[in-house]
Amino acid sequence: MNPFSIVNYYLRLTIRLSFTLLFFILTPDLFGQKIYEGVVKDKLTNEAIRYVNIGVLNKDIGTVSDNEGKFKISLSEQNNNDSLRLSIVGYKSRQFRVSDFKAMIVYDKEIKLEEEITKLSEVVVLSKKTKEQIEGNKTESKKFRGGFTNSELGNELGIIINIKKRPTYIKDFNAFIVENTSDSMIFRLNFYDLKKGLPGDRINTEQIIFPIRTKNGKFTFDLSSYNIVMTNDFFVSLELIENFGQRSKKGILFSAGLLGSSFITRETSQGTWKKYKAISLGFNVTTEY
Repeated sequence: MNPFSIVNYYLRLTIRLSFTLLFFILTPDLFGQKIYEGVVKDKLTNEAIRYVNIGVLNKDIGTVSDNEGKFKISLSEQNNNDSLRLSIVGYKSRQFRVSDFKAMIVYDKEIKLEEEITKLSEVVVLSKKTKEQIEGNKTESKKFRGGFTNSELGNELGIIINIKKRPTYIKDFNAFIVENTSDSMIFRLNFYDLKKGLPGDRINTEQIIFPIRTKNGKFTFDLSSYNIVMTNDFFVSLELIENFGQRSKKGILFSAGLLGSSFITRETSQGTWKKYKAISLGFNVTTEY
């Protein structure tokens, strides 16, 4: 290599390194990324509200308030014109323009939600002679798997359930676990109606929260005390709402397959739903009708 080539090489390398360094120095200012902290409370009682979904609509930027109602969310200048929503079963949702939310949360860390009076659903009496049926995906394959690993709070995944008769009583929720290396994850079971083949509005009227201790094999959660009755096809999902362990090292994986009801997920609270038609997740429900 001649001297001119050596000089040119080091000159290009210096320029490239300088540009990279300049980019990392300027990036925080360019995008204005900042973490905002707050606490969600009941407007009337002033008590903290745990496990509230907080996120920028359809942007996969979100979180869930912890057991004390506290939360942290990272927002940038690019989100200023977007909408941020807080929602949870039993309370009226609140929505802000992100720029307004930023300005507000700096001076007042408390966000108050107003309790929503829900209309009690009619009691459905099934005939004494009922038929029990498993609806959903029954896969127990260990070759294919999917689940919660390195997941954000509010990460949600599930399947669509097609019911055979109306009304249908939901007796329990089942999942087949391939591997569970976490004993510190807390989940919420959600039910949604359907809009254009994707989850729409949440339809359960109370929170269904539990840990999953099963290390492998079938996991069943009894829903008989919740009196869940469906009259249309619906979406059922598991949502990660608290994780006390190390996010990158612990997780839970469920059986998956290539046939059955499509796998639908979103990364975090208020994010965009994504459907994977070629993949099915080992979730199902026991029904009676």
